Amino acid sequence: MPILVIHKGELPFANPRNAAAGSIRQLDPSITAKRKLDIFCYGVGKVEGYKFKTQWEVLQTLPKKVEGYKFKTQWEVLQTLPKWGLKVNPYVKLAKSIKEVIEYHNYIGRIKETLPYEIDGVVIKVNDLFLWEKLGTKARSPRYALAYKFQPTQVTTQLLDVVFQVGRTGAITPVAILKPVQIGGVIVERATLHNEDFIKNLDIRKGDWVLVQRAGEVIPEIVMPIKERRTGQEKEIIFPTHCPICGTKLIKKPGEAIWRCPNKNCYAQAVRKILHFASRNAMNIEGLGDKVAKDLVDKGLVQNVADLYYLKWENFMKLSGFAYKKAKNLYEAIQKSKKTSLGRFIYALGIRHVGEAMAQMLAEKFNAC
Repeated sequence: MPILVIHKGELPFANPRNAAAGSIRQLDPSITAKRKLDIFCYGVGKVEGYKFKTQWEVLQTLPKKVEGYKFKTQWEVLQTLPKWGLKVNPYVKLAKSIKEVIEYHNYIGRIKETLPYEIDGVVIKVNDLFLWEKLGTKARSPRYALAYKFQPTQVTTQLLDVVFQVGRTGAITPVAILKPVQIGGVIVERATLHNEDFIKNLDIRKGDWVLVQRAGEVIPEIVMPIKERRTGQEKEIIFPTHCPICGTKLIKKPGEAIWRCPNKNCYAQAVRKILHFASRNAMNIEGLGDKVAKDLVDKGLVQNVADLYYLKWENFMKLSGFAYKKAKNLYEAIQKSKKTSLGRFIYALGIRHVGEAMAQMLAEKFNAC
């Protein structure tokens, strides 16, 4: 958990996560040193003399040992780390039943506002490390641990308008434009409305005062409208029948809640596909952000992701804000992305229903053939 002291005269960070990440990424280590970051340790892991081919293999193989010392339980790890001079959170607890877990969660929930750092929940772990290996891990989280979150903070604000965004698969997502409000140290001005059914089921209208929270302390979402505050001036949210970008008639397949634009040449889809392809967990093309992706499509340089690899550095000089060095850096980042794993490449293609986990499974299956 980051503990950060802000010096007088400096602008405060929006939240501890931004503070820690921004401090660690400083190019000047003296600035990082002044930030007074602190840390609690909670686990160990060391592997020598073995080269892994995939992150999945790392997660499956990583032994719980340090310098030949094999731990049997997570509690033993937490009791040993302080003896090595590594800080452990003083509130750790060994629970012997689900009842004790719930009581502990409730206790931490009551005192969390008095802690000198922010927390959004309690992590519950299986104590026996042998069972960790038996249970294994999913794509993004282990099966032997669970994040038991606290109830998210809810605030009231007004829904001013609704805009409709087009995703890389053509999915139309309604987004609420809100009167700016602070939730957990972050100013929230937009929140997802999910889909047409969500709007109808909750009877949300433009002009409504609404209850907003950050799902998982991250994604802003509307919980419900406060109907008692209606004045009669609120307006029904009309879902579009045609794509707000290219004008193509929208379709919704039986059994689905999502309206989609079927036009594969839709401008918005093209931009979103390029951004997904270039994202960190996909091809990881540094410097290819939203503005650049739009500029590439606008100037006719790229119609699909394959076009990126036919561009020369001179082509990037046509983009807004690009000079020689920036153009060269982006060109080299694209060339560098050619050397990637099959799993990342499959994920980068943006195939519907194929996320990072499925892409990795497909890669392992076909690499083995």
